[in-house]
Amino acid sequence: MNKEKRIRILTAFLLPSLRTILFIVSGVIVLYLPPFRGKSLAEVSRWWCMICIAVNLITIVILRYLLKSDGKTFGGLINHNKQVKTSIKIFLIVVLIMFILAMGGLWGFSSLVYGYMPVTNTQPLPVWAAIIVLVLRSGLKTKSCNPV
Repeated sequence: MNKEKRIRILTAFLLPSLRTILFIVSGVIVLYLPPFRGKSLAEVSRWWCMICIAVNLITIVILRYLLKSDGKTFGGLINHNKQVKTSIKIFLIVVLIMFILAMGGLWGFSSLVYGYMPVTNTQPLPVWAAIIVLVLRSGLKTKSCNPV
């Protein structure tokens, strides 16, 4: 088996769990950074949105690299076609399903792990960090919707 084929097989097994691995690794890294050593979960969890942005950027870079190496585009991956108009009804149904699955997963896993829904996910950030989050999130939403 040649090296390229081994890499493709390894990628096929690891790619589905890539974001989970990145979230775990980045969470562990944050815990060992000097400003966060010895802090409580509530104090560290307020920076969760910054970790999400970093993991999203890393994921996009890796995905773009893998697609480019295969000669594909992100638009081709999701079968994007500008000429096909999606009805607002289908769009709203998909958004509703995504919302139900996301909230159900969050509440379900919180109940399994903690026995309740922790409020640590809603801690405020300093103003300078909140501005960075807003700018980066709006930029990611705008750019990630366009085909690469």
